[in-house]
Amino acid sequence: MHKFFTFILILSATTTNGQVILQTWINSGNSGTTCTDALGNSPEPQWSVSIANNTPVIYPRVGGCYTNTPNMQYANMYTCAENYPASIFVCFRAFEDDGGGCIELTSCLAVVCTSFATPAPGTTVNYTLSIPNNGSNPSWGTVNFSFSATGSFSNNSSTQIVNACDAYTWIDGNTYFSDTNSATHTLSNTTGCDSVVTLDLTLNSSSSASISVEECDSYTAPDNQIYTSTGVYSAVIPTATGCDSAITIDLTIHDIDTTISFIYPFLLTFESNATSYQWVECPGMLPIPGATSQSYNPPSNGSYAVIIVKNGCTDTSACFTLTDVGLDSPNLQNDILVYPNPSAKEVFIEFPGSIQDVYVEIFSTHGKMLYAAEHNVENVLSLSMPIQKGLYFIHLSFPDGNTSVFPVMRE
Repeated sequence: MHKFFTFILILSATTTNGQVILQTWINSGNSGTTCTDALGNSPEPQWSVSIANNTPVIYPRVGGCYTNTPNMQYANMYTCAENYPASIFVCFRAFEDDGGGCIELTSCLAVVCTSFATPAPGTTVNYTLSIPNNGSNPSWGTVNFSFSATGSFSNNSSTQIVNACDAYTWIDGNTYFSDTNSATHTLSNTTGCDSVVTLDLTLNSSSSASISVEECDSYTAPDNQIYTSTGVYSAVIPTATGCDSAITIDLTIHDIDTTISFIYPFLLTFESNATSYQWVECPGMLPIPGATSQSYNPPSNGSYAVIIVKNGCTDTSACFTLTDVGLDSPNLQNDILVYPNPSAKEVFIEFPGSIQDVYVEIFSTHGKMLYAAEHNVENVLSLSMPIQKGLYFIHLSFPDGNTSVFPVMRE
């Protein structure tokens, strides 16, 4: 699982809507011609200028015809920078005016056209366009003009600063898998002009890890979840950059069974194969010297507990109280031998003589009876021990009512 952390900050450079007015001024000009007037008069050289393919304006003013310089011949307003032209097409025409009727004599016409770069807003640029007097042109001349751009455009741009995890899909529909500060996307703002957004993207990586943990009783995972049983768990925590760190936890919980039972004449704990046992007297929890086995044969009535260490964990049982219990060994207890102890498979019980009707039982440390039978024994009784390793109790009951209990370790 991955947590996709995204932080977005937009730095905007957008101002109020602006506009630019582009003007073309015809500042001065001249022309000449080799043609004669159709009416027999002296030649009347004239010239004209066409801006952006508009109708030509003729210069200079003669009588009621044409226009004098300087003259603002062309003007246009732009509110969006993307609509502002990079250049304007200009044509210069030189000709002979055919009489007082302000008629252009086309047979004497010479034309030159070219595109001129427009100035940056707030600046002016001057140009000259000429038709050479090279003997092959019937008319010639020069015009001096300027482009003037006043005003300014809004800076409709912004930078989107993004911090994300692993990958990021932007407004342009592309998914980015590495840092970038050069991706751009063009939107349309409320005035219909282009608004350019630049992506400044920083990608941080998610992470994953696996850990093995052994704990006593319970474990608090990195995401503060508490587990009390062995298993495989997952935890997801944020990294310093806000991305996911996925952790697989192979958890082993070491539980200690501190249950105590009493099988005459022994106190015993159900927890087997511990590292150590230490029986103590309650309530002072004072260690009993030599009482370091899974079972303990208390010499007198009292309250007892056991401290168990296993798999590096330590736990203490509840106190178990013995009252009004005859703890003196039965008459035969000291005369009966049980061997070998520990036992690998078979155990022998040797009596001081023959005995009839002895009832033999084998119990687990949990008090479960695993074997029960009555025997007539000449001297030695052979018993097969349970298969599972651990501590067991052989309980002997005699016809006279006496009993004896012997702890035997099965290896």
